[in-house]
Amino acid sequence: MNKDVFFSSGIVKNFIDKLSYHLKSLPNDIRDQHIAEVKSDLYDHALELNASKSLSNNEIPEQVINDFTSPEVIADEITEEYKDDLNYYHKSNNNLIKYYTVFSIATLGGLSLPILLGEMNISSSLPLILFFLGSNIWFITNKKILWNHSLLNYFQKMIRFGASALIALPFAFFAVRIIITNAIESFALTYLMIYLAIVILYLIFLSMIYKRKKQE
Repeated sequence: MNKDVFFSSGIVKNFIDKLSYHLKSLPNDIRDQHIAEVKSDLYDHALELNASKSLSNNEIPEQVINDFTSPEVIADEITEEYKDDLNYYHKSNNNLIKYYTVFSIATLGGLSLPILLGEMNISSSLPLILFFLGSNIWFITNKKILWNHSLLNYFQKMIRFGASALIALPFAFFAVRIIITNAIESFALTYLMIYLAIVILYLIFLSMIYKRKKQE
């Protein structure tokens, strides 16, 4: 039984995909290790069936999957072994995302203040810009973030909250500025348009990360 042919079978690929999905609470290296072990067991059983000559090559993949426990049960048994470690990982994850939320979304929100003030103070805005850029570079390059189900749900909620806050805030400041000055100032209007464009690009960036991590 050819190994590539066996693992190209739809039923086997579906089994592995489900197992991988239900092991998302584990760090990637541990998850990959257990998936490799399960794949090895699957193929060993396929070779046993092939040696018995009782089934054709087309029938072997389905029989192998039928003989194995469901991927959900296997995943539960594996994650149970790491129960204590997972509590630590989840707490660490929550802290990492909270830090990112503060340094990224909060600083970007702070950069909408020039709309209200009618001018941009470089000395006060520059630290916010640096914090925003630094937090996103840290977020992209951080390999310690464990993208499990709970974190993905939290990240999705964060994106929704960010979208509401980062779009509503500049419009509110713009409205207050009009009330204060009784006019639509070119600086405030231009800054508002540039700011909204950056916010939209930022939200698209976050959504792309969410979709990519969800598919992994």
